[in-house]
Amino acid sequence: MTSHINLSSSRSYTSVHSFVDLTAEVPGCISGTLLFQGCNLECPFCFNKELMVEYESPFSRYQSILKNILEHPYNGIAFGGGEPLLYQKELVGIIMNDIPEVWHKAIYTNFTESFMPGLFDLIDYWFVSLKPKDYYAVAQWRRLTFNLGLYGQSPKVKFVEVEGHGLAEQLKYVDPKEL
Repeated sequence: MTSHINLSSSRSYTSVHSFVDLTAEVPGCISGTLLFQGCNLECPFCFNKELMVEYESPFSRYQSILKNILEHPYNGIAFGGGEPLLYQKELVGIIMNDIPEVWHKAIYTNFTESFMPGLFDLIDYWFVSLKPKDYYAVAQWRRLTFNLGLYGQSPKVKFVEVEGHGLAEQLKYVDPKEL
């Protein structure tokens, strides 16, 4: 089935920051990473601090990034940032309208946002970046543990730890009834 690629200027993806060509972020795929700006955490060790400043990016910038993506022989795309789940409507729009359906999709997230219905199923690989507990506000910690309780056992979810604090092992088997 051929995917329909829609570059309609009626959509406005102002949260897209940039694109990193030829990354190894999607297992088994030739892929690139679409980066979103902004984050709901303030980690002192963040390697993408330039993405934390939010500004309105013109749609023409997104069109140029998308054109670049589609000109490459990719079979996968990753979404990162910043925190891509802050922009779920845009993320779903990009997946549904602009990225070929047959491509594998991965997301790098802190997993602290509620999900739009159906979003979990649209993405093949979820890489959850876990930080020490004191990096989260109380509400973020609750949402993280709730999401892990719902989705943490899925083979689609992989944990990425920071500073080897062992949190992934502690949270891997969270029972939502215990929250």
